[in-house]
Amino acid sequence: MKKKLPKKLYSYFWEVDSGEIRLEKDRDYIVKRLIDYGKTSDIKWLMKTYGPNSIKYILTKYRGIFRRTAMLWANVLDINPAEIKCLQTPYHRIPFGV
Repeated sequence: MKKKLPKKLYSYFWEVDSGEIRLEKDRDYIVKRLIDYGKTSDIKWLMKTYGPNSIKYILTKYRGIFRRTAMLWANVLDINPAEIKCLQTPYHRIPFGV
């Protein structure tokens, strides 16, 4: 049986059927959402379930994290801000035909 997300965390995943979220398959999604919106008790669950390396991985791989969240975790986990994707110069698309 695949492990499901605890019901106490369902409110953070408002755009999907929270009962369908799986701990292993949806790890990145869960970590991203909880580091941005989670309460202290949720962060404790996150650290116990996935550990600090999963947060480091998310910060260095994804841009869709709040900057204030990234700065907090950079300080807590001693990550160089230059390694955090959402703290880098924003990507600007070149308009078609230019």
